[in-house]
Amino acid sequence: MALSYEEYPELEIPNTTNLLEGFNSQLKRALHNHNGMKETNKKKFIDGFLNMKK
Repeated sequence: MALSYEEYPELEIPNTTNLLEGFNSQLKRALHNHNGMKETNKKKFIDGFLNMKK
């Protein structure tokens, strides 16, 4: 069984999750800096964070 990044080289899939882990740590740090938010505001914050990173 081939791994996805080996089977589909044209997609240029990375063979590690470093990029994803870095992104998740940025989001986690940003949420920690805004610790007092209500859950509804956290959801809006996450939505804005994800849309900003596109």
